[in-house]
Formats: sequence, structure tokens, C-alpha cells
Amino acid sequence: MRRSVALASTVLLGLAASLAFAGEPGDGIIRRGEGALRQELNKTELKPFDASLWGKLSDWKNGPALSDAQASGHPVLVLCWTDYIPTSKRAFALAKRIAEKYGPDGLIVVAAHSKSDWEHAQKPEAPKGATLLIALDAKEEFRAGLKSAGDPDFFVIDKAGQMRFASVDTSSVEAAVEKVVKESRDDAASINGKLANLAQEREAAARRTEANRANVDLTNLPEVDFDLPPDTAYADKSLWPVKPKDDNSFNNQQDAQVKIPIPDTGYVSGSKPPTKGRVVVLYYWGLDARESYPSIDRLSLLQRQHGRDLTVIGVISPLHDDNNRQFNSNPGQDDAKALEARVRGILGSRNLNHSMLLDPNGALIGQGIPGNVNAQNTVFPLVSVISSDGVLRGWGALDSAPVKAALDKVLDNDPGVKARRKAEEAYIRAHDVK
Repeated sequence: MRRSVALASTVLLGLAASLAFAGEPGDGIIRRGEGALRQELNKTELKPFDASLWGKLSDWKNGPALSDAQASGHPVLVLCWTDYIPTSKRAFALAKRIAEKYGPDGLIVVAAHSKSDWEHAQKPEAPKGATLLIALDAKEEFRAGLKSAGDPDFFVIDKAGQMRFASVDTSSVEAAVEKVVKESRDDAASINGKLANLAQEREAAARRTEANRANVDLTNLPEVDFDLPPDTAYADKSLWPVKPKDDNSFNNQQDAQVKIPIPDTGYVSGSKPPTKGRVVVLYYWGLDARESYPSIDRLSLLQRQHGRDLTVIGVISPLHDDNNRQFNSNPGQDDAKALEARVRGILGSRNLNHSMLLDPNGALIGQGIPGNVNAQNTVFPLVSVISSDGVLRGWGALDSAPVKAALDKVLDNDPGVKARRKAEEAYIRAHDVK
């Protein structure tokens, strides 16, 4: 099978490349858009929605034109769509289902069609008990006002009239809607104050944690014996990030649990690192993909930042700059000793704080990065995030907001990490570790 080293944007968890967004930390809602566009979209979140944009739409179906007064106190789901585009057609079907499900809770759904082929677009009636308004964005000024990343595109407005989630990935739309439907108007209006308080609390907690770490040298702790939690402790889906979804694929693995076995052998100058009760991050670099080399230093920093909660493993994969090479071909790399020597030469004088694993046939990257991987233009570091039960919880470019959010959520919620921490705290108290 041919593979190359750059991932399609849908594979990279929606590839929202901004590292931070205006929404609640760890809200689990995957956004769309990259770079400057995503930054502009971020600025619209948790700000009042510009109600004048409703006036940019025309030819309203299933009800009169929406006004600010009519929308007041209601959560609103907006879909920008073009009916003849297959992904848009599926997005409209999702919007209609959400309208039917949450209509009794006051949800208003507005589907804004582009100027393209409006006359032939299907315009079904709203489900019973639901509000599903369909309108034409004749000059596409409505999309421009939203800073839409392109059809199909979802936006969620809360009961306080704020743009809560801008340009939401299809896989997160229902979760975003459920969040704004369940909260009160007062709760929505006070979200900015709550986030400011939360930021202060997190900063204070971080200072306390840093002070505690200064008094205890965790590097001197042995591997403390403890029992991992049972599988049932990992079963709660709310613990984990939303898995990526490829809207262009009908064979979606979003709900599948993929286990990634960490090899016991094949490590350069060492043995398998400790993984029990730790989140594992695999990152992929190749001897023949020089642009992947900076990943080594980036992931060394990540290991230092998260200490014993995380085990980082560099996976030396058969990645090439030349798209004409076969993914699984390894000319001149059959000799394991020669390959290891070449790796050591590239690592040079780096003071590594994590392990390196030889994966000459690309088995790990094939499992850890589902989808079509190809060699040029990849956004390195390319990583897989694996919880302490060995399940793949996220993958893609480390600098993408969805992957960063996935890593944070797994580190915060992983039952095995919590069990290990508890055992280590007991050891520290019992042995008076300083």
C-alpha cells in the first residue's frame, strides 16, 4: 500500500491549528479552520452574536425571517450548507436530526444555503415540534460575517446571544448543542466571569503544585507498585476526548476502540520505558525526512513538562521526503545494527529524556495514525496519544488544537494516572521523601 507523510485535514481531528481558543478549557468541542482563520474565529467566541446578520438572509422557508427578538433566550444552531455537495447534504441531515431531538428544548436551527444552485436545493419541512428554518445567503454576506471556513460549517449561539462555538467540526456538533441547551440563560451570560475565575484557580493550583515539586525530587522515586484500575474505570466516555471523524468516509471508526501495544524490544540504547499508570505519547520521525528531526527536541520538552504522568517514545519510522517511494520500503535499512548506528549519529549529543524505538516496517505509525499518511508537507511533530489502558485516544499534529486538547483531557482524567499518583503520594508520606 502506498502512503505519504502528510495527513488529510479530516484525519488530523479536524486540524484546527490554533493552540488556544476562547471556549472553556477542555470543553472537548473540536473546531475547524487553521492558522490566521482559526485565530479570527476564536475572537468571535464568547462575544455577542451580530444579530444584523439575520438580515443578510432571504427566501426564508418553514417560518418567517429570524429576528434578534425571536432568537432571544433560545440556543441557535447555524449551518452553512450547499445541497449538491455530499458532505453538506449529510451535514443538513445531521442538523435536521438535532432540530428534531432538541426542538422541544427551544433549539432553533437555521440552515443558510449558498447562492449556488439554490433553486434545486431540497428544502424539507421542519420535523414536528422543531424549528428548522431554511434561508438563502444570496450574496454570501452571512457566511462572510461568520468568517465561515467553508461549507458545510456549523456555529452554535447560546441562550445569552453569544457566539459560543464558531466553526464546529461535524463530530462535535451535537455535544456543542447539548451544552448550550442544558444551561440556563443566566449561566450562559455569566460564562466569561466563570472562565476568568477558573483561570485564576488554575494559576493558583499550578503555583502550589510547583512549590510542592520543589520540595520533593520525584526523579528519585522508584517505580511504586500499585494495581491498575479495572477496565470498567475506563468505560465512561465523558473521560475521553471526542475521536476524530472523517466526513468523507462512510466507514467511520469514531466509536471503535483501537489498542496500541507498546513493543517490549527494539529500543535504541536501552529497554522499554515505564508505561504503567502513564499516558503514552508516540511521535514519529524518519531518518529520510529531515524536517521531522526538530520533533525530537519538541517532545523532550513535552516530557519535561509532564514528568511521570507521561511517557514519550520517539518512533523511528520509514518516512521519506520523496513521494515516489513506497511507505513500507526500506532500501539500505535492513541491518538493525547499521540502522541503530545511524540513529545515534542523528541524535548526536542530545541529552535525551525519553526512549527511541526502531519501527522499520512502519507498523506503529500505521496503527497510531489511522488514515492516509503521506510524506511531504506533514505538520510535525505527528503524535499518537494513548491512555494507560493502551487505547488510542487522539492523533495528529501536536500543534493542532484538537490534539493538544485531547492530550490535556487524557492527562486530567486517566484513571491509571490517578492510581499511580495516589500510590506515589503514599510512598512519599511513608518514606519521608525530600
